[in-house]
Amino acid sequence: MLQHTVLIVDDCPEDREIYRRYLASDRLHSYTILEEELGEPALALCQKIQPDAILLDFLLPDLDGLEFLAELKQSLTNPPPVIMVTGHGNETVAVQALKNGAQDYLIKGKTTSDSLQLAMRCVIENTQLRQQLYYSQAQFCASTENMLDCFGIYSAIRDAAGKIVDFRIEYVNAAACEAIQKTAVEQIGQKLCETLPANRPSGLFADYCQVVQTGNPLRKESLIYNDVDGQQELTKAFDIHISKWQDGFVASWRDITERKQAEIHHRQLLLQEQAARMEAEAASQAKDEFITIISHDLRSPVNSILGWTKLLQSGNLDAVTTSRALDAIERGATSQARLIEDLLDISRVIRGKLELKIGTVDLISIIESAITTAHPSAVAKNISLNSVLPQDITQICGDPQRFQQVLGNLLSNAIKFTPNQGQIEIKLEQTKTEIQITVSDTGRGISTEFLPHIFERYRQESSSHQTVGLGLGLAISRHIVELHGGTISATSSGEGQGATFMIQLPIFRRFQQV
Repeated sequence: MLQHTVLIVDDCPEDREIYRRYLASDRLHSYTILEEELGEPALALCQKIQPDAILLDFLLPDLDGLEFLAELKQSLTNPPPVIMVTGHGNETVAVQALKNGAQDYLIKGKTTSDSLQLAMRCVIENTQLRQQLYYSQAQFCASTENMLDCFGIYSAIRDAAGKIVDFRIEYVNAAACEAIQKTAVEQIGQKLCETLPANRPSGLFADYCQVVQTGNPLRKESLIYNDVDGQQELTKAFDIHISKWQDGFVASWRDITERKQAEIHHRQLLLQEQAARMEAEAASQAKDEFITIISHDLRSPVNSILGWTKLLQSGNLDAVTTSRALDAIERGATSQARLIEDLLDISRVIRGKLELKIGTVDLISIIESAITTAHPSAVAKNISLNSVLPQDITQICGDPQRFQQVLGNLLSNAIKFTPNQGQIEIKLEQTKTEIQITVSDTGRGISTEFLPHIFERYRQESSSHQTVGLGLGLAISRHIVELHGGTISATSSGEGQGATFMIQLPIFRRFQQV
């Protein structure tokens, strides 16, 4: 718990008791309470023991709040923060108190435990932050003042009204001369803004004037950017320290362009490295999951084939069971063949070796064939499989077998992820320039998080092995569609809302025969 000392200055014992009780109930801060009834004794106490904050009643028998603030400023170099307590209707007085140095005010009769605790914490913490900032700036200026390379002395040139219009160069060292490629003889006695015209538009001239007028030193970095191929690039950077000198200023500065450019380059490399690491980790995880899935999906048909084969070899099966065994072996072999073909296809995609056998593509026939193939799986789940196929669709050039593969993948996925008694629709449309094939279902949908990754290889929405598949079908389908100059996209309103896949193919597409 943080410890603070608070001085309560109020001639009313009952009010002091209330304030003391309010502060004592603070669970975050512990307060040592000092009390005075009059202003002068309170000021004397501040000389001996400077409190962390003062809670001051505006109306005291010997001083009012504004008089107290004025004497407090005169008696202490760093006076503690003051919270003024005023009566209802004295908000104007409170504003005057804030202008004269009070950090906050409370209205007597409306002050609660929470409002007093909050006000006290804020003024103490703000004062501590200001002190820390002041000490940090002082240490910073002291440690860097003599480390900069270039140095110059400049005196103010004023007009008849006393306004600074420029500065005269009184002295520059060799480093300053080398920085602008001018000798000291060429610079001394000349006007600064005529020698270095960029001082005005860059804002440095205004900074020089402020230092001279206020006496406060200034430390800043001046960064100069130029447009390079439509992008802002840092071309020059200076670290500048300015201090008042008589009716002018002294300045020291150094060229930090290389350091700033290196910092920018380092940040860019760091962002690139972080992005590359995240991508590599995601790819590694996807491949690990892929290996787990492929080992399961290749092993399951083999186990089934081996099991039924041993039963057939025993010679003890009747005709019905034998037929069932042969069907199971055929399904297992077909499943393995499909998985192996997907693996070969994705290998060809990665190596850029997936080839097309170009011919005339009758999309209506291909879609009807894909529906016929998928029909038994749809019937098994009591899924309604509908199609909208206009008969005036233009034939296009492409690989019929690959299109059959793409549509088979889309229908297979739709059936796989659509629950019993669901609906699937495949729709064929044509515009002047393209043909659209849309496959929509009432299935479980696609989450917003996974939707951008739906066509990436090895990616599946569920890391657990709840659905059969390697996560390759959509990646292969996208590559095939793109080889035909088309696009494939997926949309979904979210989980449980179904999904829609759309293929868009150009009607006129020329393929170069290699």
